Amino acid sequence: MAPSRETGAAQSKYPKGLLEDRVRAFIEANGLADSPRPLVVGVSGGPDSLSLIYALHHLADELGLVLHIGHLNHCLRGRDSDEDAAFVADMARQLGIPCTIGREDVALRPAGHSSSLEEKAREARYEFLAGVVEETGASGVAVAHTADDQTETMLLHILRGTGVSGLRGMRPITDIKAPSGKPLSLSGKLLRLFRPLLQVTREETEAYCRALGLSPRADYTNQLPDGLRNRIRLELLPYLREYNPNIDQAIRRLGAAASLDTAFIEAEVERVWPTLVTEVDEGLRLSREKLLSLHPAPRRYLLRRALQVILGDLVDIEQVHILSLEELLSGPTGKTIHLSRGVTAITEYDDFILTGMEGKGDGPSLSAEHTLQVPGVTTLPGWKVSAIGKSGTGNGD
Repeated sequence: MAPSRETGAAQSKYPKGLLEDRVRAFIEANGLADSPRPLVVGVSGGPDSLSLIYALHHLADELGLVLHIGHLNHCLRGRDSDEDAAFVADMARQLGIPCTIGREDVALRPAGHSSSLEEKAREARYEFLAGVVEETGASGVAVAHTADDQTETMLLHILRGTGVSGLRGMRPITDIKAPSGKPLSLSGKLLRLFRPLLQVTREETEAYCRALGLSPRADYTNQLPDGLRNRIRLELLPYLREYNPNIDQAIRRLGAAASLDTAFIEAEVERVWPTLVTEVDEGLRLSREKLLSLHPAPRRYLLRRALQVILGDLVDIEQVHILSLEELLSGPTGKTIHLSRGVTAITEYDDFILTGMEGKGDGPSLSAEHTLQVPGVTTLPGWKVSAIGKSGTGNGD
């Protein structure tokens, strides 16, 4: 059963604590207060999402918030998953908040770019929430990522090999595209995520639920050391705390410092982007000479941004991919490399071309005339053309 809605007497005893203060500050700072558009809130039933929806509910009248709950049943835990969905639906009825419950057997979802079950569940969840945003005309989705989630995310990025930008972890507001590359809504727009609890710890959300007499749902899979994130939470972080009991705060301070440095470099990228990059049918055409004249720091951020423009997000893009692009950029003309998710990079004499060729069968376009060796093999940007006699066939390199 969902926790009962507070009576007037109970409401008067409710502590207006730090958690709600932080949520209020986030809502006001990001222009969500008194917005005529609804705000979808992703609620799983755990302590973090319960804290978020109850805090927003308590602040709704004060801030003029219109809320709508979204919950996707991933069908991964049998009866427990069904009971989670029923719990959220019952809670929404008691709070008087409209609610949309979805259902998808994530285990049957094609892998695509999401090889792990965790990533498939994430993709399914965001596609579902994007649909709720589309139906309700909402400004975006508030999700209950906490400071602890931020610490785990930063360690995950470090283990996978990140640059400085990855040390920022999750941003308070993020526009995302499905890892599959598909639009997250019928209108083809990106999904805007709001994270009001990034400065709140998991311990604080649990204390908040206890103060309200709530009984959150427990997901036993969070305690299984099977996925990398779970192993970070259950094994790596406890081990690191033996060396530094305050390692969580130290990691988040590193993230704050990385955010400042990254903001400075991204401002420089924004300044030079129009002079370096041209959008063309095949993707992006960048000036090799101007790119090579940049300091390596903004150059790498510019290449990273170019990949984000091509793909819509940076899922599966790591520092090694940026370094590969840099190596290609300074190498000989006519070379081609293929990166994650179907991205092709091609060097020409004056230009550096990035194209997302996934799902396209025509290959990179050629922007100039080229002389073919007949008979013989001619290497062109993104192509290797074999000619026999007076005719030849082109095959994508």
